[in-house]
Amino acid sequence: MTTPRIPDPATPIALLRVWDERDYGDLPYVLVELTPGFCTLALERIALVTQLKAAGKHSLYELAYWDTHPTWLTRPDTDALDEEAADAIEALFDDADDQETVFLDPGTFLCTITDYDDARLVSVECTRMLVTPEGITWETYLKHTSVTCTTAQLTRAELEKYAPPAPPAPVLRPAFVPDQPTPEPLPAGALTVDDYRESQGGCCPVCKSGDITGDSCECEAGTVWQDVCCQACGAKWQDVYFLQGYDYLKLSAKEA
Repeated sequence: MTTPRIPDPATPIALLRVWDERDYGDLPYVLVELTPGFCTLALERIALVTQLKAAGKHSLYELAYWDTHPTWLTRPDTDALDEEAADAIEALFDDADDQETVFLDPGTFLCTITDYDDARLVSVECTRMLVTPEGITWETYLKHTSVTCTTAQLTRAELEKYAPPAPPAPVLRPAFVPDQPTPEPLPAGALTVDDYRESQGGCCPVCKSGDITGDSCECEAGTVWQDVCCQACGAKWQDVYFLQGYDYLKLSAKEA
């Protein structure tokens, strides 16, 4: 059983419309407190179900959680209120009927629950938060009935609006690769990588001599490299080549 409680008046709130497949009639509405903690939790769960579906769990439709309960309540009786307040409350619930979801900032009449009595709060049981990549909804039973109630959806974008800013990504230092020695500083007058590329690799980057020799080439995943040595000054380096495409394609007689 879910114990009804009044939301914190200092917290933004979403007012959600509720449906029942059997058209039960006088269905409740739902108040969801959009606290930073709740919005962060909901977005983490949305990210999880999105990752699971992307990882090949194509039969997965939604994840269900039993630990997060909104406040279920009936439409308030406005007879005891002054005309202005009554009109404002009626307009809010009419908007929820039409738009399915209405967002209320702290300080609005409904958020403060000033004239809201416990008799308007609805007892429910077996409440589940249903999470899909698009957003979250709730499903519950009215207490002591078989009436299933399902709320409108809070979308990912709506939750992101009320979630706290994500912390900045940590600045990671490049991983040290033990089998690659730290490059030596270039001597004065040596060619930079850009200068060497413009020269088409035709000379030693240190002494600029053309008397250079290269070993056999090795390749992997579109990259080719070759060990090169200068016969004049003894400098050694690697030439690196990247796949640019293909040319001179010829089809076999069978496929032509």
